[in-house]
Amino acid sequence: MPSSRDELQKKVGQMLMFGFSGTELNDSVRRMIREQKVGGLILFAANIVEPDQVRQLCRDVQEWNQQVGSEFPILMAIDQEGGGVSRIPWLVEQYPDPVLLANRGLKEAFQFGYGLACELANLGLTVNLAPVLDVLSNPQNTLLARRCLGTEAQAVAALGERLIAGFHAGGVLACGKHFPGHGDVSVDSHHELPVSDCPLETLRQRELIPFVRGIQEAGLSIIMTAHIKYTQLDQEYPATLSPKIIRGLLRQTIGFQGLVITDDLTMGAIAHHFTPKETALAAVRAGVDILLVCHEPDRQIQVWEALLDGYWQDEEIRSAIDQASRRIIGLKAKMAKSALP
Repeated sequence: MPSSRDELQKKVGQMLMFGFSGTELNDSVRRMIREQKVGGLILFAANIVEPDQVRQLCRDVQEWNQQVGSEFPILMAIDQEGGGVSRIPWLVEQYPDPVLLANRGLKEAFQFGYGLACELANLGLTVNLAPVLDVLSNPQNTLLARRCLGTEAQAVAALGERLIAGFHAGGVLACGKHFPGHGDVSVDSHHELPVSDCPLETLRQRELIPFVRGIQEAGLSIIMTAHIKYTQLDQEYPATLSPKIIRGLLRQTIGFQGLVITDDLTMGAIAHHFTPKETALAAVRAGVDILLVCHEPDRQIQVWEALLDGYWQDEEIRSAIDQASRRIIGLKAKMAKSALP
């Protein structure tokens, strides 16, 4: 158990990945690192101007993190899937929508991942929140239509495995998303909570296949959850907050031992149904390691405070935070020992 509040803040901070405003190490980012002791930051298009600026930003973040006493580097993350989901404007044409990889073959998928990862690593980024491993089984799913690798589970799994391998070979950690699958719904989780009645057996035969292959064959070490309620698995909570799905299905059944990160907790699917405190505590109970809060500084602070308070007030929360921080620190230590994730 931490002997001081500072030690607890360091432990809790590892579980936080925040978005921020600005294109440089400003006072707001300094506070996040010094006070919340965040273990990760995510960049969006508004944070990016040109290559040298991104390099300087990432370098300044890591240097400030060391200055304030952190033993572990900050995970610098981005959503750079390609095509429509590209935060880096000068990479859009070279790395188009992932759906196009379906016609280019496995070798091309690896080269796509490798080349993109080299670009990101050269900027100082360490985590790409990609690839999308969802199987596009619902033709009305416009949110993911061009972000998915296809409509057939085995094809998506094969392409996804090569993409992940390419990312890792290029020096960036991949993050498979959105577990246990976002392809069978049509509601946009940015605005509202999608509900799926898909039975577990269908999930096993379709949605889960790309995730399992990514874990077993490509060493996928980070998985992002889906803000979807799967009624056949959990009547109460969406996947992001579900112990049955994260601890049960992902960790116990599939055997995943890596990091679990939420999708953005400011999205409507979560924010419209749960308070920041409810969200934070439920996610940790479910087995989440990293809570991604991309926007809304007030919500970021409320999530942080909920974890600090929960640690002292709830033994289950305390145990979960201890486990999560160990997993995160373990992965960061592994990254530090090798040029490759």
